[in-house]
Amino acid sequence: MLRITFLIFSMCALFNYDTLMAQQLDGFVKMGGGVIQASNLNLQVKPFFISKTEISNKEYRTFLLWLEKNRSSDELAEATQALDVAQTKLLPKNYLKSSKYDNYPIVGVSYRAAQLYCEYLNAIHPGLSGKFRLPDDREWLYASAISNDDMLHSEIAASKDKSYNFKLTTEKTAPMPVNSLKANGFGIYNMVGNVAEWTNSPGRIKGGSWNDNVETLNIKKPGKYNGQTAPSPFIGFRPVYFEEPVK
Repeated sequence: MLRITFLIFSMCALFNYDTLMAQQLDGFVKMGGGVIQASNLNLQVKPFFISKTEISNKEYRTFLLWLEKNRSSDELAEATQALDVAQTKLLPKNYLKSSKYDNYPIVGVSYRAAQLYCEYLNAIHPGLSGKFRLPDDREWLYASAISNDDMLHSEIAASKDKSYNFKLTTEKTAPMPVNSLKANGFGIYNMVGNVAEWTNSPGRIKGGSWNDNVETLNIKKPGKYNGQTAPSPFIGFRPVYFEEPVK
């Protein structure tokens, strides 16, 4: 009887944790893990969750309010968007402040700011035992693979493909809402184009942006923005989550 009671209790505890995870990881998709090929190497990827979209302006403003109340003024200064006048003019007017752009990707934040956002996610999800952080190269590549389509077949073919937001020669481009266009086979939006994305290694940036030509978007090649750690109007980010803390 004791054994049956313990089994029922364990199943209930597991169900409650899974329900909690589903609630707190709303907006994330689970990646089963596996092997990817990069630089002629077969690399193992452990299971993880990744945000379906890039972090939006509205989500980031909520983070800044939390930071103002709960962390130091130095961290708030590190996280605050910092673009010069020329960079700001590349974006739609009042892009970082107007509610009109709430659902558009945050840009103008540094690598350190993206890290602080992940620390914020860890702090506001105390019921989860895992860890939020930025994706590393292999995780990012794994999540983007289905959107790659051997990325991209040719400039002509890509110019007719409305699944990606990047620079065309015939029209002016700009950031689009984070859930724009078509999700890839995993249900993830804008792994290619819209905004390039910080990874977990300083200066490693993947995906290309709305302001890039098709030849710079190839996910198998070094990113156009590699080496940069300062804020940019072309770079945003999306976090990943691991059920067990990653050392």
